[in-house]
Amino acid sequence: MVAAAHAPEYTADDPRKRWIVVENSVDENSKSGRIQIHRILARSLKLPRQAVQNDRRVWFFDIYLLPVDVENPTAPPKTSFNAKSNTWIPARSIDEADRYFHLVDNLLHQTD
Repeated sequence: MVAAAHAPEYTADDPRKRWIVVENSVDENSKSGRIQIHRILARSLKLPRQAVQNDRRVWFFDIYLLPVDVENPTAPPKTSFNAKSNTWIPARSIDEADRYFHLVDNLLHQTD
């Protein structure tokens, strides 16, 4: 999870989902099971029949690895994704959470 936080990937087939990482700050706290991420993203998007659109997005989010369920210790670990920014458009937070956990999954399933 920490590796995914340090190496964000914003490539996509859909040009509307491609971003450039301008800044990526990660604060990890293993005692509390928290990763705090601050990112600044930018893009210049040119779609057919539209003017160039310059966008900038600021992300603040926490990822928590939750404690093991003592009643069911064999259950898979659970995580929590808490977005502190972009609360006006919840779908963006869902997209960012999906992107992050997809990267975690890809890193876990890499073969050398």
